[in-house]
Amino acid sequence: MLQEVKKACVHPTLLSVLCLGLISAPVMAQDTESVEGEAFEANIFEVFLGGTFDDGESNASFGLSYERRLKESFGIGGLFEYTNGREWVYAVPFTVHINESWKVMVAPGFEHAEGENSYLTRVGTAYDFKFDGFALAPEANLDFVDGDTKVVVGVSFVIEF
Repeated sequence: MLQEVKKACVHPTLLSVLCLGLISAPVMAQDTESVEGEAFEANIFEVFLGGTFDDGESNASFGLSYERRLKESFGIGGLFEYTNGREWVYAVPFTVHINESWKVMVAPGFEHAEGENSYLTRVGTAYDFKFDGFALAPEANLDFVDGDTKVVVGVSFVIEF
């Protein structure tokens, strides 16, 4: 299945620009207040635990991310992730909050592996299961790096403040 995904993908830079444009256009037209008029938490901090799958290999992944919500439905931030002694990922996610729990993102960035940096585009989604003071968010991401597609799945521990 990964081979079909790889064949269907365009250049990562073009994919980043296209995805960012598609997800941000309707968001920029929205007001900053929620539909109910309630305030939203502008800062989101996440700790990610999961796995990265690439050409039959699987490796544990650990990461941290921060998002600043500029509007209720749009935020920008930074993330870094470490994959089991093999590589680091650094990216700038642009996130669209579809509703209170569901979000999608596109994140241009870099993968540092074996002493080299490669351009990376991450496209992903997550769903926040909210509890009192925190959330747990299963997430799924695709990383497009040097013509290769990696699948990154896991769970984030989320704190909004």
